[in-house]
Amino acid sequence: GVELAEVAPGVDIARDILGQMGFTPIVQDPKPMDPRLFRDAVMGLEPWLLGLSLSERISYDRERNILFSNLEGFQVRTIDDVELVRREYERACQEIGRKVHLIANYDGFEIDPTVSDAYFSAIAYLENRYYETASRYTTSAFL
Repeated sequence: GVELAEVAPGVDIARDILGQMGFTPIVQDPKPMDPRLFRDAVMGLEPWLLGLSLSERISYDRERNILFSNLEGFQVRTIDDVELVRREYERACQEIGRKVHLIANYDGFEIDPTVSDAYFSAIAYLENRYYETASRYTTSAFL
């Protein structure tokens, strides 16, 4: 049969749903709906639906001391995104415990111009503190 699986915030199941129906659906344990659905702001679903988390984009080859960074298709739109990048790379490098050689894939990477200065400052900080060398590549350098 039909099951009530999710409920919007502030909705009373008995009054607002069951009381309006001509039949009784299965009601076991309805979960709250994602609150992002009810905000005016951008939901930020792309990474959740299509991509990897930032931590999944970072891998380390201990034998060669190379930190691989896959930022393909990654988008930096806000200062929070900049801080996430800085935090995740710093965490990875601190776990390694020594300076690394960075190889970064920037294919399809996008950055909002309003946060580019903050992003490049964070990258410079990471490079000075944690990287022996850094090689970055992309096929879309001028896009």
